[in-house]
Amino acid sequence: MQPMSPLPSVPTPSVPTPSVPNPSVPTPSVPTASVPTPSVPTPSVPTPSVPSSVTGATDSATAPPVVEFTCDPASRAMVIRTSVWLDQERDTVFGFFSDAFQLERITPGWLNFRILTPAPIRISQGTLIDYRIRLRGIPLRWRTVIAGWNPPEAFTDRQLRGPYSLWEHFHTFEAEAGGTRVTDRVCYRVPGGRLVNWLCVQSELRRIFEYRGLELLRLFSPTGPHGRQTPDSPRLGNASGPGAPGVVSSSFG
Repeated sequence: MQPMSPLPSVPTPSVPTPSVPNPSVPTPSVPTASVPTPSVPTPSVPTPSVPSSVTGATDSATAPPVVEFTCDPASRAMVIRTSVWLDQERDTVFGFFSDAFQLERITPGWLNFRILTPAPIRISQGTLIDYRIRLRGIPLRWRTVIAGWNPPEAFTDRQLRGPYSLWEHFHTFEAEAGGTRVTDRVCYRVPGGRLVNWLCVQSELRRIFEYRGLELLRLFSPTGPHGRQTPDSPRLGNASGPGAPGVVSSSFG
């Protein structure tokens, strides 16, 4: 038996796989909307104009000057400090304070302040001045001595007899911005100590010095009797207006 001849190998036809192109789908670009930021205008606050005649002044003619109270730990005394700018030459301002009777002009009437020393009072170092005041309805006598006298820059008055355990008032006058800065510094102690001061003394002293500052601003304003526009104004003399610390400016301290 003849061996069978092998079957011829039939090649398997190669069927090409058709390549299907992958379509590229473009991503649509969405434009970003530009939203403008609204600009908010900053309001401009006008700076109040200060008349040239009072350039450099820091005190308002309608508001009382600031009256500061502190305590000196070394002496255990209370300290008052206040200052006011006046539109007048220093010599003129100091001359006003050199007249002790002007103290009645710059002190509140409810103190019933009166000078008992007869006129004329020639003020110099060592001058004694007697006053009468009424505190809370109680009449009191007050005597001060001019402990320092340095015209037209400064003077000091010190209580020798009166309602305080200590009262020493330092007055300084500085030429500033064409006018004069008047500064008061008072060291004082009261019987009963800091509690009594806090309960009934400090508030009254604040009122007195605020009144005094406002009255000085009025007297030395351009339309006041001691303003620049009226250099020949008559002497005020004994006008009413009692005061302790305000009065102190030239008497109490």
